[in-house]
Parts: sequence; structure tokens; C-alpha cells
Amino acid sequence: TQRTPTKISGPAQREAIWQQRLEQLIDYKNKFGNLNVPYNKSTNWQLGRWVSKQRTLFRAGSMTPSRQRALLNIGFDSERQTESQDDDTRVKKEQVDRENCNSTDDTGVGTTQRTPTKISGPAQREAIWQQRLEQLIDYKNK
Repeated sequence: TQRTPTKISGPAQREAIWQQRLEQLIDYKNKFGNLNVPYNKSTNWQLGRWVSKQRTLFRAGSMTPSRQRALLNIGFDSERQTESQDDDTRVKKEQVDRENCNSTDDTGVGTTQRTPTKISGPAQREAIWQQRLEQLIDYKNK
């Protein structure tokens, strides 16, 4: 893979780099059949981050019409969430679910136990969620 310079000196160079990334995205689509480039666990992480930023700019209306057309012409979906955004959404949902299950007694359900805010992976989050669900069911059955 080619490295993109971090210092950009002018609009022409920025446009050239954008076009280079677009070509890389087209190559990725031709190879994998989609535009869902992961950006934290792959050899294409730089392209994945670029794609994520383009989705953000596209949704915010901060992208030029010509760039929007170029992306749409290759099947770009500005609404698709990235792998990281999916994880963030899942964690936030779990936090809300836990907050909505608070109990006023000391059964171990709700506010009497606190789940660490930093969770290391999907499997660990699922295990914690299952544990909380079991505690809630036990509480309900009492």
C-alpha cells in the first residue's frame, strides 16, 4: 500500500489524494464486492478511516457535489455504520438497558453493582449483558 503524505500543501494536492483514495476504494470493491472497509482490524485501515470520514462528511452535507456523485456512482452508502460505530451503539444500548433495570433493594440488580465503563470486546460485553439479564430474571422471579 502507498502512504499518503500527512502534510497537504494545496487544493490540487488534496484533490489528487482524494482521487487516489477513491481508486483504492474501487479496487477494494472489485476485490471484496462491497465498500464496507473495516478500519481497525485490517491491512486497509487507512482506507477504512477515509471511508468512515467520507460517510460523515456526506451525511453532514460538507462534501462537494462532484465528490458525492463520484461516491454514489460506485454504490456508496452514506448511512452504513462502521464496525466501530456498531460497537459504540451496542455499548450505549447496553448502558441504557442497565440504567432502566435499576432496583431499590440490595439484590445485586441495578444500582448495587456497577459495570466497568471500559469494555474490551464484544464477547465480554455479551457475557456481562447475559449476567445482568440473569440477575434481572432472578429478581423478577422472587
